[in-house]
Amino acid sequence: MHEFELIRALRELQRNMRLSEAFALLEERPEVEFSDFVELRILFGILKALKGEVFRAREILANIEPSELKDEESLSDYGFLLFLTHQPEEALKYLERALELNPNCFIAHARISAIYILIDKFEEAEKHLTKALELSPERVELLYNLSVIKFRQGRYEEALEILDRCIRLAPERREFYVKRTEYLKALERVDEYIEELFEKIRANPEDKFFYLNLTLVFLSIGKEEEALSIVESALERFPEDEEVKRVFIEVCLKTESYYLLGTKLKEWVEKEPESEDLRFLLNEARIKVGFLEAAEKDLDEMPQALKADPRWKFLKAKILHEKNQTSQAVEILSEAIELFPGHVGIRSELAHYLLSLGRKEEARAHLEALSQISPSARIQLLRYKDYQVDQEELWQLEKAVREGNIPLEQRISLAFTLAEVYERIGEYDKSFEVVSLGNELTRSIVRYDWREHRRFVQRIAEAFNKELIERLSGKGHPSERPIFIVGMPRSGTTLVEQILASHSQVYGAGELSWIGRITQLFPRVNGGYPYPEGIKYMDERHLKSAGEYYLEKLKIYNETAPRVTDKLPHNFDHVGLIHLIFPKAKIIHIHRDPRDVAVSNFYQNFAAMRGLMGFANDLKDIGHMLNDYLFIMDHWYKTLPEGRIFKVVYEELVSEPEKVIRELLEYCELPWEDKVLEFYYTERPVKTASIQQVRSEIYQESKGKWRRYEKYLKPLLEVLEQGFVPLEY
Repeated sequence: MHEFELIRALRELQRNMRLSEAFALLEERPEVEFSDFVELRILFGILKALKGEVFRAREILANIEPSELKDEESLSDYGFLLFLTHQPEEALKYLERALELNPNCFIAHARISAIYILIDKFEEAEKHLTKALELSPERVELLYNLSVIKFRQGRYEEALEILDRCIRLAPERREFYVKRTEYLKALERVDEYIEELFEKIRANPEDKFFYLNLTLVFLSIGKEEEALSIVESALERFPEDEEVKRVFIEVCLKTESYYLLGTKLKEWVEKEPESEDLRFLLNEARIKVGFLEAAEKDLDEMPQALKADPRWKFLKAKILHEKNQTSQAVEILSEAIELFPGHVGIRSELAHYLLSLGRKEEARAHLEALSQISPSARIQLLRYKDYQVDQEELWQLEKAVREGNIPLEQRISLAFTLAEVYERIGEYDKSFEVVSLGNELTRSIVRYDWREHRRFVQRIAEAFNKELIERLSGKGHPSERPIFIVGMPRSGTTLVEQILASHSQVYGAGELSWIGRITQLFPRVNGGYPYPEGIKYMDERHLKSAGEYYLEKLKIYNETAPRVTDKLPHNFDHVGLIHLIFPKAKIIHIHRDPRDVAVSNFYQNFAAMRGLMGFANDLKDIGHMLNDYLFIMDHWYKTLPEGRIFKVVYEELVSEPEKVIRELLEYCELPWEDKVLEFYYTERPVKTASIQQVRSEIYQESKGKWRRYEKYLKPLLEVLEQGFVPLEY
C-alpha cells in the first residue's frame, strides 16, 4: 500500500472508530513511526494516544514541525493530536487554521465542537456542531455530543429527543442507554423507563438486549443488587452468549460478588481452557476473595509469553502486596511501566504501593504523570499536595461536584476530596456540606441496615457468656505469635500497629480476614451449627484446629517473626472467640472519643467497601455502630479474665506517647527498643485509610476535631445518648 493510500486508510478507520483495524494495520507497517510523511507520523501518534499510550504520543508530537502542514486534513489531525495530549488551547489554534483553508472542513468543525464541550463553551460548541451535522447529518457521535450540550444547558427534553435518534441509528451502543437513564433521571422519569423495560422483557423473553439494557439502568442509578439479579436471569437464559457473560462479569466486579463470579469463571475456564481472558479474570476473582495460593499457582504455571502480559504483572504484584511483599510488587510494576508507560491501572497501582511503603515522592511522580491521562489521578494528586489548591482548582472541584454529569463514583471521590480541601483552609461549614453530599451519594450505592449488626452483637453476647468462657478458657492453641489489635475504624488501630511493627520482633500484617473466615467455617466442623451459637458445640480439638488454621494463614505474610499483628478493627466483635482460640495471644483494644471516631468515619470515603463499612455514610448509623462497639467491648471486659485485654486510650497515646508505648510493650512482653518512638520511619506496607498519618510523627490536632462540626452532629449525639437498646429477633 502506497503512503497516500495508507494515510487515507488510517484516517478513515480512526475517524469511524474502527480502531482494532487501524491498530492491526499499524502492526503490519511498523515503519510508519519513522516515515518521511509527517501526516503518517501524526496518525501514528493519534492511534497511540487512543490506545492509552499518551506518553508515546507526546514523544511523537515533539518531533513534528507544524509548519510542514499545508492542508486542512493534516492540520485537523495535528490539532486532534494536541487535544489528545491535553493541549486544548493549542489544538483549537490549528483546527481554526484548517477552517481558514476550508470553511466546510467537516472534521475540523467536529473536533472544535468536542473541545468547546470539554471547556464548557456550549454556544461555540453548538455552532460548530450544527455546521458539522449539516455536512454529515447522520453522524451518530455528533448527534450524541449535541444531546450532551442540550443536557448541560438544562434542555433535558431536547437532549432526550436527540439521544433517542442516536439509539435508532446505533442500537448496539450501550453507552447511549446509560446516558438515556441520566437524562430520564433529570426528568424524574427513570421509574417509567424501568417499567417499560420490564414490559419489553415480558413481551420479548428471547431478546437479550432488554435484559442488558435494564441491567445498565439499574447500575447507573446505584441499584446494584437489582442489576445483578437481572443479569443473572439473562445468563440463565443465554448461558453461552459472550456479551451477556461480559456484562455479568462487569456487574459482579462492580458489586464485589467475587464468590459468584469465581464459581462461574471456574466453570467457563474448564470449558474453555485456552481462554486467556477468562483465566486472568478467574485469578482476579481469587485474589479478591483471598485465595492467594490458588491464584499465584495458576499465574506461575502460565506460559512465559503470557508473563509479559500487563495483566499477569498486575495480578502477580497484587498477590505480593496482599502477602505484604510490597517491595517485590513495586519491582514488578516498575518493570511493567517501562514496557507499558501509558497503562493507567499499572501506574496507579504502583503509586499506591509506593505510598503504602512511605515512598511519597516516587508515588507523587507517578501520579503527576498519570494525571495527564486520567481525571481520577488528578484527585489523588491533591492528597500528595496536602490538599493545597488555587482558586481556579477550587472552583473546578466545586463545579464538578455540583453539576453531577460525571460518573457517580468519581463524583463521590471528588466530594470527599473537596471536603478535605475546605477543612484545610478552615471553611468548616462548606466542608461539612460537601462531605454530607458525598455520603448521600454513597448511600445510593451502598445498602446498610444497622439493625443487622445490632442483632448479631446481641447473639454474640448471649452465646459467649461467662459460663462458656470459663468452660473453654485455656483449651485453645498455646501459640503467642498473634497480636490482635481491635477498635472502631479510625480509632488509631493502624497507628498502634505501626508502632509495634517498628519493633524487631514484630511483623505488621495489617487487616486480616481469617478470624472472620473461621466463623464462616463453624457449621462444617461442629455438626452444622453456625456462629456465634455454635461455639457451645466446640471443644478443645476444634479450638486448637482453628488456631492451626489461623497460624498456617499467617505464614502467607511472614514465616519467621516471633510476633505478627492482625489489626482488623471489627474483630472487636470476636474478642471472645480470639481469647478461646489463642488463650496466650495478646489482645489490644484502642479506644478513642466516639465523637471524633464518628466524624473521622463520616469524612472517609468508604464507597468502594460494601458490607459492614456501610455504617460510615450516615451519622445515625455511625452512632448505632458506636453503641454496638461500646456494648460488646464492655461485655468482653466483664466476661474475660481481668487484664486479658490491654486498653490503649488514643488521646493518652498522642499526649504521652513514650509512657503509653512502654506500657504497651510491657503488656506484649517485648523488650524496649528506641526505634518504636520513630515508627514513621519504618518501611512496611500500610493498606488502610490511615496510610499517610502513620508516616508522620504523632500529632494532637485530631483530638476534639468533632467540635468543629458540633452543630451538625445532633443526629449522632442523640443516638449516642440513647445507648445500646436491644432489638427483638
